[in-house]
Amino acid sequence: MKFINILHITDLHFGINSDYDKASDQKDSALSLGFSEKFSNDWVDVFQESIMVNWINQGKKIDYICFTGDLLQAGKITSEERNKRMDEGFLFLVNLCTKIGIEKSQILIVPGNHDVDRQSEGLGLKTFEDLCTKYGIKNFATKNILEVKASDGIKILGVNSCIGATEKIKEFDKDYFLKQIESSSINDIIKGIKEGSDYEYQKDLDIPAIGDGQHSEIIKKISSTNIIDCSILLMHHNPIPTNCIEIRPYANLIDGGRFLNDLLKTNKKVFILHGHTHFDSCITSHLPQVEKNNFVSVIGGAALNAKGKASILEFIFSDDDIHLKTNVHQLSRDGAGFKVAPIYEISNILEALNYYISYGNLKTYKKYSFEDIKKALKYDESDEDLISSIMFLSPQVITITQNGNNDYKKWKFTRIR
Repeated sequence: MKFINILHITDLHFGINSDYDKASDQKDSALSLGFSEKFSNDWVDVFQESIMVNWINQGKKIDYICFTGDLLQAGKITSEERNKRMDEGFLFLVNLCTKIGIEKSQILIVPGNHDVDRQSEGLGLKTFEDLCTKYGIKNFATKNILEVKASDGIKILGVNSCIGATEKIKEFDKDYFLKQIESSSINDIIKGIKEGSDYEYQKDLDIPAIGDGQHSEIIKKISSTNIIDCSILLMHHNPIPTNCIEIRPYANLIDGGRFLNDLLKTNKKVFILHGHTHFDSCITSHLPQVEKNNFVSVIGGAALNAKGKASILEFIFSDDDIHLKTNVHQLSRDGAGFKVAPIYEISNILEALNYYISYGNLKTYKKYSFEDIKKALKYDESDEDLISSIMFLSPQVITITQNGNNDYKKWKFTRIR
């Protein structure tokens, strides 16, 4: 049994509470008013301490911090202010890494559209890259696909979905853009907006895309025999059209449909972790005509600044790197701190049925060792099948106390329902 635990953080938007941003991004700013101004040291400490208390100190670990873009809130700001905000974002990630006891090599990061300097033609991600170097973060995706070997047959990939971010939208697109707004359901939201305001159409908004080159390279890597069953892909933009029209018409990847279709054809399980929408979501798709139990699961992270949420994804694999199940836990604001709670799980239902066991003989709220469970259930098949079955019941039916040990025969198990 193997575990890969990912702390997924996205959309920090340092500087979102500035006067300009309150005018130009009302929705996010209104949501962030409950926070301390910007990210105070106290707030950062509370977030870090909550992970320690509710996860690390419970005998669990974080293998990777995966950040999916938008370190800062861009806008009409000076280069100095832009660099300062981005620097704060990198400091947040590096300090968090130190707090929970992992190496900088375990920080994986892809850029968001706010991380791109739109005033700097051809150098849009230079500051981002320079700060990665400054803080010793080597695993990032700008010009090249990020590739990290998490296990012999499991890889984490990262892609820059902002390749259109420094390409200017041509002026003649303005009429089309305005017609779309006129016919959309957000007409009430934009009512009263005047020419010359902060809401006026901007020609330099990004058009998110994967691009042909990156598309081909990712499909080739995932299809490779080096990936046995499962891969994890990091990107900023949602490859599925968002249902959140408030984040404006340029939110979706223009080549996302083709990309998802080709991922499904790889016959591998692919988990896409993204940000940008500021809402947590999960949509899992599969091709019914494909015999193998593969799927693509698109998992959106809520903005840590605006929504006060992050997530921990607990990937569970067999010893031969076959994906069994992913438990998704949410970190969310709870008074002055954060709480951690399981919210859903992702697995193939056919595989789950193969591992189903009747657990009625287990008493609720009694702690069991692995051997105790075998005796209580009168289980006489392989230990590996039994622990796989228990994992499918965790954490909704059976909770597991690992005490920092990877040997499941030393864990404690408690039936909670």
